Amino acid sequence: MFQHSRQDSAEFQSGPCDRQTQSFLERVACLSLIAALSVFAAWFSTLPANASEPSLSSQAFEKGKAFLDQNRLGEAESSWAALRKDELYGPVTLILLARAYRQKHDIARSESLYREALDHFPKTIYASLVKRELVDILAQEGKAEAVPLLAELIRSADTKSKPRLILSLAQLEARLGRYDEAVKHYKMLYVRFPASVEGLHAGEALQSPAARGRIQSPTYTLSEKNQRARLLYQAGRFDLAGEVYEGMLREKPSDQSLRLKLAACQYKAEKTRLPSTF
Repeated sequence: MFQHSRQDSAEFQSGPCDRQTQSFLERVACLSLIAALSVFAAWFSTLPANASEPSLSSQAFEKGKAFLDQNRLGEAESSWAALRKDELYGPVTLILLARAYRQKHDIARSESLYREALDHFPKTIYASLVKRELVDILAQEGKAEAVPLLAELIRSADTKSKPRLILSLAQLEARLGRYDEAVKHYKMLYVRFPASVEGLHAGEALQSPAARGRIQSPTYTLSEKNQRARLLYQAGRFDLAGEVYEGMLREKPSDQSLRLKLAACQYKAEKTRLPSTF
């Protein structure tokens, strides 16, 4: 293992995307919670109303929610103690408590509540939300347990969400000192999502002084270079696509196909820089 300082390690794993990645995960979790609670509210509204005899569970939930709204978490927990394993109220109470404790920076308690929700309610509509929020906490804490969970989320993520999750995984692997694994994920971003903020950050991370102290300079196949250039061109980053083709031409100076592609990039890049005549 390469010798390194804490400062270098932070440099290799961190960057301008860190706060964006965290806020993105939090936004996804918040929107998922809102959607899940909307389902819960819609279901609850279909139950027969009987204002004179509300159920004990309903009374306990409302009482705990009132305490929670007043930031009295201990009393909210006590009010919801009997609901923690209830199929209807249990997942909701655990999620709300976990989020409240996290806002108070009691990460250990929040993590414990998320785990309880995942253990008791693994097949409810809330399970994916709980897993995402738990993974977010584990990743921020630098726990290796988050690695397979993040990998699972990446496999099921849509194309728009995938780069931020991959970046989170790369940064976690670097934080754990597993630089070869971190490089794999950074390279994936660099080649497959080159025009994204995360892809640009990956390129910087791979070329940083901290990275050079721990890893061999990454190499790319002809196919990977072509893929990166093509995706950059399609995204309108003609300048960066041109840089890739210039590098390839240095290796294959007689390749006319590359010259044509470079010329197209230079023309497009210049055209986008010209002021409009309208």
